[in-house]
Amino acid sequence: MRKQEALMGVSSGKRTIGWRTAVAVVPVAVLILGGVWLVRFVSPSASNAEASENAGQASLETVDAVVAATRNYLNTGSWEQALTIVRRATERYPREAVLHALHAEALLGVGDPEGALEKFVHASELGPDRAGWRDFAGTIAASLEKWEESATHFGMAQRLDPSNAKYPLLRAQAQRALGDVDAARVSLTVATRLDPSIAEGWATLADIALNENRPAIALQHIEKARRIDPENAVYRIIEARALRREGRAEEAANTLYAIPEQKRLTSAVILAELAMCLGMLGEREAVAAMYVRAAEASPTDAEIAFEAAQWLERVGRVDEAAAYGRRAAYMGHENARKWCEQRGVPM
Repeated sequence: MRKQEALMGVSSGKRTIGWRTAVAVVPVAVLILGGVWLVRFVSPSASNAEASENAGQASLETVDAVVAATRNYLNTGSWEQALTIVRRATERYPREAVLHALHAEALLGVGDPEGALEKFVHASELGPDRAGWRDFAGTIAASLEKWEESATHFGMAQRLDPSNAKYPLLRAQAQRALGDVDAARVSLTVATRLDPSIAEGWATLADIALNENRPAIALQHIEKARRIDPENAVYRIIEARALRREGRAEEAANTLYAIPEQKRLTSAVILAELAMCLGMLGEREAVAAMYVRAAEASPTDAEIAFEAAQWLERVGRVDEAAAYGRRAAYMGHENARKWCEQRGVPM
């Protein structure tokens, strides 16, 4: 997902007020895996500097001055100081939408996404509405798993800025989270037509096709995503799944082997997919050896240790299997504990 625009101009009367979008102030971690997106706001600690009780109010006689002062605090991570100024300003200038948007940024900074969402919505209602405000309202709603509201805001952003492929892409993710796959497919089609280089759109279309058991269609879509971003591990996983379902297990395995070993051996998703591919090829010894290497690469991962135990048992390496089963049980894996008890493995 592309980084949000760093600077947006907001018109107020005859003046133009620049304000940096909230993502530039509060980092956002976004993961799209299997077509479902997760958004997490990571709120830094507020500045230790003490805010003046008056917060410079004597010099803040205009909206422009309030915006400049608030922006200065936001840019330096002084969330509480920014909040003090902008809260008073919205009381003094309740019809100034830009102040409510800044208020939303400050609330994000102090870790109040619910309040920030309310303020972005209020700014949009005061108008004139802005695609950027709807964008952030949709993003925050998604972080709170308010998927219907998220889809609505991204739909509004799309109407306000119909040439921007980002908005139908994000709307599709919210629609998919709601279970409305047909609507998501329409939104993704719009996004990829607007911007054929948007890899996430093609990858999500591929994942939808896989879930509908249409691996040939999935391969068409994921090949486009891979051409755009060939090193993306998630796209390799989707491609491997499609190849495996087409009966092309060796190609699928080679697709996954191209992922760097450290990432491959520490990802339960990649390991499971590769195990299925190798299993189809009758290479159970290779699967057992892979899980042994993975267990050593992630010595505190109980699930991987238990997988190693089970695969070692399948290929007749019972003593090694017992050792890994015991390790998983010691780490609190309940199924591993039962597995050890059933086999009389001493603890």
